[in-house]
Amino acid sequence: MRRKILTMGEIKSRVGELFATSRIQGMTSAEECDLLQRRLWGELGRRYANGRRVYSHYLAGYAMGLVDAHRADNYARHLEFCYLGADGTKYSTRKGAARSTEEFYAAGRGCELGSMPSGHFWIENGKPYFTGERV
Repeated sequence: MRRKILTMGEIKSRVGELFATSRIQGMTSAEECDLLQRRLWGELGRRYANGRRVYSHYLAGYAMGLVDAHRADNYARHLEFCYLGADGTKYSTRKGAARSTEEFYAAGRGCELGSMPSGHFWIENGKPYFTGERV
């Protein structure tokens, strides 16, 4: 039995679904990459028995562009960069996001942020997306 070949519209729909799933579940960037590998890149890298690619480089490039656009949208609208205090308090750099950040700066402690752990977190649920350390 032959496996179905995805159209451009189906690739676009699949990428949108994958990023919606990532956002809803609050996945980390590693979990998101794993999901993309299993559901998208694995399919686009498929080859026929004779070694020829099933999908053209054009379609793979199209999918990469869609993934990049969705990632840029996540960073612009759904993720925030935060510093983490020793007590677990998040100090967001997003303007007007957290009163604790404004109070921190007002107390003259802004220079301390550079030594704190930091990373990107989902705005909706506060789960870590990408951090330099395990959070």
